[in-house]
Amino acid sequence: MSFCKDAKGPGRAASICTSLAVAVVVLVFLVLYRGLTLQFITGGDLESCIISMLSSWKYLVAGLLVFVLSVVATYCFVRYADKIVPILYRRRVVIGIIVVVLCTLFEISGSSIGMWSKTLPDASSDGLVLGTPRWFRTDEFATTMAEVFAQFNDPSGYLPYFGTVFRGTQTDMFVSGIPVFDLAAIIRPFSWGYILFGLSRGLAFYWSARCVALFLLTFEVALRLMGEKKKLAFPIATLVTFSSAVCWWGSADILIYSEALYLVGVRFFSSRSTAGWMGWSATFFWLLGALVATLYPAWIVPYALLFLCLGVAYLVQHKSEMCFSPRKQLLCCVPGILMLVILGMHIVSLSSDAMALLSSTSYPGARTDFGGGDPAYLFRSLTSLFTPISVEGLSTDRPDSISSIMCLYPTGMLLAAYLVVKKRRFDPTLIALFAVEAFYSVYFLFGLPEIVARVTLMSFTIPERTAVVIELIDLLLMVKALSLFEIESARRALCLSAVLAGVFSLLNYVAEPGYYDFVKIVIAFSFCLCFAYFFFVRSALGMAIVSIAIALFSGVLVNPVQVGVSVVEDNVLIRDIRELAQESDKKWITQTDWAENIAAFAGASTINSTQYYPNFEFWETLDPEARNQEIYNRFSHPRITLTIAENAEPSIELSGTDVISVTLPVSYLKELNVGYVLTQGDLNYLNSNDCGIEFSLLRTYGGYSIYEVGYE
Repeated sequence: MSFCKDAKGPGRAASICTSLAVAVVVLVFLVLYRGLTLQFITGGDLESCIISMLSSWKYLVAGLLVFVLSVVATYCFVRYADKIVPILYRRRVVIGIIVVVLCTLFEISGSSIGMWSKTLPDASSDGLVLGTPRWFRTDEFATTMAEVFAQFNDPSGYLPYFGTVFRGTQTDMFVSGIPVFDLAAIIRPFSWGYILFGLSRGLAFYWSARCVALFLLTFEVALRLMGEKKKLAFPIATLVTFSSAVCWWGSADILIYSEALYLVGVRFFSSRSTAGWMGWSATFFWLLGALVATLYPAWIVPYALLFLCLGVAYLVQHKSEMCFSPRKQLLCCVPGILMLVILGMHIVSLSSDAMALLSSTSYPGARTDFGGGDPAYLFRSLTSLFTPISVEGLSTDRPDSISSIMCLYPTGMLLAAYLVVKKRRFDPTLIALFAVEAFYSVYFLFGLPEIVARVTLMSFTIPERTAVVIELIDLLLMVKALSLFEIESARRALCLSAVLAGVFSLLNYVAEPGYYDFVKIVIAFSFCLCFAYFFFVRSALGMAIVSIAIALFSGVLVNPVQVGVSVVEDNVLIRDIRELAQESDKKWITQTDWAENIAAFAGASTINSTQYYPNFEFWETLDPEARNQEIYNRFSHPRITLTIAENAEPSIELSGTDVISVTLPVSYLKELNVGYVLTQGDLNYLNSNDCGIEFSLLRTYGGYSIYEVGYE
C-alpha cells in the first residue's frame, strides 16, 4: 500500500521549490538554535549573537553547506519518496534503536545541567553544543539531577534504595523517582541506563530512549486510531513527541506508559494462543506497574482514562477480529498479576512509610481539584512557536506553564460532531475521542460536581494538566475526522484554513495581548494556515513539513544539545565537597540564595536539601509543638539562614508554594550534628556567639566558601 496519495512526489519544479523552502526552515532553525547557545555563553542578546554569527566566515560557510545539503537531501527524498518512505516505515524501530545507541555512546542529552556553569565557581559551558539550558527547568537540573548525582556519590553504596544524602537522613529514593539498584527498578525502564552505563551515559539513555519510545508509540497509536493511514501517523507522532508541553515539562513517561498499555491491550485480545496471552498480559501488568510508579496522578488519571476509553472503542470496532475467551485469558493473566503483586509487595515493604508521608502532605499529597480553569490555556498553542526564543511580554514568567500540544481547539470536536450528526458516521473511535474531550472540557471550563469528580478520579488532577490532554485529543479528533472525509475543493480548503488561521491567531492574541506584535501575528497566522490547509487536503508531504517545522520551533528549541555532565562532575567545588563528605559523616547546611542542593551533588548529607517528603525529625527539633506543621508538611526546598540572636527560636515561613525560609540559631547546630556549612557569604560574624561554636574557614571559591563547624 502506498504511503500516501502523493508519495511519488510532485513535479521537478515543485520539488525544487519544496526543497528550497525546507532548506530555509532548517537554516533558520539552526541559526536560532546556535544563536541561543552563544547568547547563553556570552550573556548578550540573541539579536547581537545572530549578527555576530552572520559576520563570521566560518558560520557563513557552515550555513551554506547546511543549506546545500538540505536542498539536495529534501529534493532526493521528495523525488524518491515512494522508495525511501517504505524503508523508513519498515525499519523505524531499528532506526530508533540506532538513535538511542548513538546518543548513549556519545553522551548526548537534552538536560539543562549546563545552567550550573552560571552558578558554580570557575565553571565553563563545555558540552553545550546547541540551544540553551533553561532556568525554568530547575526541577530537572537543580533537583532531579542533584538526586541522581547523590545516588552515585552516596557513601552508603551504589544507587541505594535508601539514600543518606537528601534531607540529611535516610531517604527513600525510589518514591522520589530516582534510579535505584534494586528489584524495584524493573518498573523504571528508563532508569536502566544509569544502572548499566553509569551517570553520564545513563542520562543520555534516559533522554534519548524516552524521546524515541514516545515517537514510536505515538506513531503506532495513530496507526490504530486512523485505520492504518500511515501519512496521518507521522505528523501526529511528530507534533506530540516534540510538542512544547512535552519538551518544557519532560512529561513523556506517563504518556509513553499509557500508549503502551493501550497497544498491549489490543495485542492481547488480538492474540489467539496461550503463549501470546501470557506474554502480552505479563507485559501489560509490567507497564501498569510502571505507570503507577510514576506517582503523579495529575497526569496519570486523564491519560489513563483516555486510553482506557480508546481501548474499549477499538475492541468494539474490531470485535470480529478479536479473540474473547474469558476463562482462558483470565488464567493466562495470573502470572502477570502475580508478578505485579510480588513486586508491589516488595516495594510496599520498603516504601510504605515514605508513601504514607507523601500522600499525607499538605502539598501535593492533599491536593484535590474539581475543575474550572482559565479558558486562555486552551488558546495559546500558537504562542508556543515563540516562547523558546523570547518570553518578554508574556502574562507569566514561566513559559512552561502555558506550553501545549499544537491543535485548533475545539475544531476537532466540531468536525467530529458534524460527522456524527450530519454525516451519520458512527465510528467508535471518533465517538470515544469526542466523549472524552467533551467530558474533560466540561471539567476544565466549568468544573464537575464533587461526587462525579471523585468517582471518575478527576479530583486527583488539576485543570492545567488536563488542558494538555484536551489538546492531544483535539489533535487526534481533527485528524481522525479528516481521515473519514476530505474537502474536495482545494480552494474551499484554503478559504476555511484562512478563516481558522485568522480566528486562532486572534484568540492567541487575546490570550496574550502583551506578547504579540505584528510580526508574531503574521508568523502565527502563516503557521496556522499551513497547518490547517495541509491537514484538510491530506497532503502527506505538506503535513510532514509543517509538523516538522512546528516541532522544531515550538519544541526542539526548548532543550539544548548537551554532551556529558562535566560542568558539574569536574567542578572544583563539587570535587572538594566530595572529598570532605567521604572523610566525615557530619551533616552539611547550605546557606545559598537558591541552590540548596549543591553539596548534595557531591554526596554530602545535606539537612536543607530538597525534601521530597518532610523530614519530621528535623522539623520537630525546630518546632517541637508542631505549630508550623502545615508549612513544612510538603514537598519543599528549605532555605536556611544562620543567626546568633540570643534566646532566639527558629523562624519557619512559607515563602513560596514549595519554598520554606528558615532562620536557624547556631545553638541548634550541635543537636543537628552539623559539621560543615557551604555559604555564599562570610560567616565570621557567627563566631561571636555564646554557644561555644566556632566557624573555621576551610576553602574559598569564586562566590562560595566552606566553613567547618567546631564545638567546645
